[in-house]
Amino acid sequence: MLFEILLGVVTITIFLLYGYITKENLKNLPPGPKGVFWFGLKIDIPNMHLDFTKWWKAFGDVFEVKIFGRRILVLNSPETIRKAFDSEEYKTQLNHRPPNFIGYKICNQYKCVLLRKYDATFIAMKKEMIHSMDTHGFQSAHFRSLAADMMNDVVKDFTDLNGRPIDPMNVLRPSFCKMIGTLFAGSCSHRLQQHVADFDNHGDQMIKPQIHGVYKKFPWIRWIPFQFYKRLYKLVQKIKKDLQKELLFDLRNTYNTKDIKCMVHQLFRSQELQALEKGKPWLTDDHIHGIAMDLINTSILTTKAVMSGFIFLMLHFPEMQQKIQDEIDDVIGQDRQPEVDDRKNMPYIHACIYECLRYQSHLPLTAPHFNRKKVDIFKFTVPPKTIIFGNLFACHHDEKLWDDPWTFNPERYLTDDGQLIDKNHPNMRK
Repeated sequence: MLFEILLGVVTITIFLLYGYITKENLKNLPPGPKGVFWFGLKIDIPNMHLDFTKWWKAFGDVFEVKIFGRRILVLNSPETIRKAFDSEEYKTQLNHRPPNFIGYKICNQYKCVLLRKYDATFIAMKKEMIHSMDTHGFQSAHFRSLAADMMNDVVKDFTDLNGRPIDPMNVLRPSFCKMIGTLFAGSCSHRLQQHVADFDNHGDQMIKPQIHGVYKKFPWIRWIPFQFYKRLYKLVQKIKKDLQKELLFDLRNTYNTKDIKCMVHQLFRSQELQALEKGKPWLTDDHIHGIAMDLINTSILTTKAVMSGFIFLMLHFPEMQQKIQDEIDDVIGQDRQPEVDDRKNMPYIHACIYECLRYQSHLPLTAPHFNRKKVDIFKFTVPPKTIIFGNLFACHHDEKLWDDPWTFNPERYLTDDGQLIDKNHPNMRK
């Protein structure tokens, strides 16, 4: 009994001493709300941008919170976000991603762009991804032709409803999945479309902070039978293998260097060129697989959010909907398909899209960033292993930056004569 008491006293003493030493070494920390000891603050995880915005008004553009022992730095202005994530001085220090379950267990040990640390491979992967997307996306006549056919199918699906009520996303979401499948493969079979839709659905579920947080803290939970986390993990792994077969194994059999019409074939070509130059490509099939999984979740998730928000806003502002229709009739008319080049002649639609992105803030926070070492920035010290968010919702609704930010007003992006404002206009830089 005496031994247990002494052990308890020694343990508590060591714990308190460690806390004292740590506190002494962490000086000049950012301000922020105080929580309960190690547990920190109670926060609504799915809507944490609202809590962050509330604390921003109390503590300013840079503040820190602590949640379950984890330090979180929140940046709440365009200037602080750009300095931390885009400046030459800090971007190599503050653009890492925190260690995470999905990056390691799903994305082939971080062979992806979205969840990888900021290193030479990340930079090279991002460059390859953007190049292959640009080459085989809307710059490609082949892709534009297929996209036009998909738009006709969507119009027909809506027309065939004959005015019956429907959730518009039930029509639009399959077209998003088909379009991303077409970008990957040059065409999209029903099977590939279904695999993309399944990965979008279940991948979105796994990446939700409240679910991913459980996997990260308790990774062994994926092996416990008869419960949600095992079923979801098993399902995502199965869909991942289905995508691997469709996008890597099957497309490898159709690859022809003289007829490259899709993004995956373009990445295969990059592998070949790297092998010719260096003997062995750094871009492996696992990297290509990771890029595909990145794009499914990021592109479809954001497109669903923006489109559903845009439809919602247009229902509330029928006069703006009519202006959009008038611009479409004036520029495109009724006798031909829309073309990519039409965009430059449609400033009002552009302004509505920009204002939707600002007003709705469908991604209210940046992806979580992470620093591996101590960083001194904004006159504060950021301890190692801090998670860092840019609060885009606060930036988009800051009354110091925007006139009446809680009003949906596309005209803020237009000149007096109705043209789109220049890219260097302050409203384009916020």
